[in-house]
Amino acid sequence: MCEECQEIAGMKPLFVPLKKQFFEAFKSGEKTAEYRKISNNFNLKTCKIGRKVTLAKGYTKERLSGIIKSVEICHKPNSLPGWVECYGENEPKAIIINIEVE
Repeated sequence: MCEECQEIAGMKPLFVPLKKQFFEAFKSGEKTAEYRKISNNFNLKTCKIGRKVTLAKGYTKERLSGIIKSVEICHKPNSLPGWVECYGENEPKAIIINIEVE
């Protein structure tokens, strides 16, 4: 197993709390990507392709499991659907995490 694969295998699943509407959209397959501000929890080091993900409906016990399929940095996040309503217009970058629900 390659070194990066071993590192990913040893990581706990990335916890992603979601509003009910977005959780349900992942559950139905309508949503496949999550947009987040770049932070200590959501960055290129923590959001590695192949890492397992736990999608949660808020902080309830209702959960979905998934895996990160791709990650990219968006330098114009205001153009992302729902971004401005959620984060405002002042964030210079976003991380786009494409997730396959298992």
